[in-house]
Amino acid sequence: VNRISLPTIAGTIWPPDHLSPERAAIFRDLQRIVLPEDQHPPPSTKACRRVPVGEEVTLARTLLDKMMAQLIPESGFSRCRDLNLLVRGWFCVTHKGSNLRLIFDR
Repeated sequence: VNRISLPTIAGTIWPPDHLSPERAAIFRDLQRIVLPEDQHPPPSTKACRRVPVGEEVTLARTLLDKMMAQLIPESGFSRCRDLNLLVRGWFCVTHKGSNLRLIFDR
């Protein structure tokens, strides 16, 4: 976790301020691009989870402190067709010498 390149505090923007009017309208109403369940693609493979289990809580707290993550209730999680939670994971790749770039796999 100590080698991951992270900002002091994450930057935030409101995407519609930087999108074309057409794309901003879609962003404001994402439900209009959600496919009906019978048209969903087959479930994907499991997310890549390569951060050691013993370091996940430290990483999560660090991301929360830097405003790079937000806690949401379980009811807000995406679910697979079988209603199981759609699990995501973190992994890192080499970035700038001995530092690592954190990737969130969904």
